[in-house]
Order: sequence, then structure tokens, then C-alpha cells
Amino acid sequence: MSKNEALLAMQQGKKVAHMYFDDNEFLYIKGGIMYTEDNYKFDNREDGYDGWKDRSSEAFQKGWYIVA
Repeated sequence: MSKNEALLAMQQGKKVAHMYFDDNEFLYIKGGIMYTEDNYKFDNREDGYDGWKDRSSEAFQKGWYIVA
């Protein structure tokens, strides 16, 4: 699925991963904040890093999927 579809899926409570992620890596949203599988903030962090926006290259526009 596309990056936009992955974001919508996370907003609906699903976990998503990308084809370039390791097998155990995924993202999810809780309370409007995106987190990694290890419960680390992935976007809108206090240090200014935004992993979601950082993955804006062509390679990350497709290749997302829902994790069971």
C-alpha cells in the first residue's frame, strides 16, 4: 500500500511495516503519536526528528503493509 494508505491504517488502529523494515519492525499510532515497535516516538519528537517525514523518498511512497 502507499504511504498515505499506511497512515490511514495506523489512524484506524493498525500496525504497519515497510518492505525495507526488518521482520520485527513496525509502526503504530496511539493518542495521535506515531511509535515504533519498541514504543519510541517516531514523529513529532522533542528533539525535532520526525521519522515519518524523513521517509519521503520515492522508495517509501509504496511498499507498506499491515502487520497481523
